[in-house]
Amino acid sequence: MKLTKLVFSFFLALVLLVSPGSAEDLEVWLGSYLNDFLANLLNAIFYPFRLIFYHIELFISELLSPITNLITSIYELFRLAYDLSIGFLTSFMPVEWVLLIGAGLLIRLFKAVYSYLKDVEILGFKI
Repeated sequence: MKLTKLVFSFFLALVLLVSPGSAEDLEVWLGSYLNDFLANLLNAIFYPFRLIFYHIELFISELLSPITNLITSIYELFRLAYDLSIGFLTSFMPVEWVLLIGAGLLIRLFKAVYSYLKDVEILGFKI
């Protein structure tokens, strides 16, 4: 250990004698070397975990991709049906009429849900 310190201090003194600006360069070089060493060490330690979790993520994505694709397809189907119906309705009727009809259908939907839920009892309480 003492020999390493002696060699390092001799090397540092030699660099300082050659040019005064080289001390900062040496510190930068040593800092980047230590930084690379620590990065490689941490990469070597955690690489098996990264590999395991990478394969777990691939496995889960392969399992869930059909479900997410189905949900996306259903969403796209309803979005396209909505766009088609709105485009079809607005080509024949003014926008105000479409809004009034939509509001009436929404009120009818709320009344239907209320008439269904008014007879439902949860723990002896009516909704």
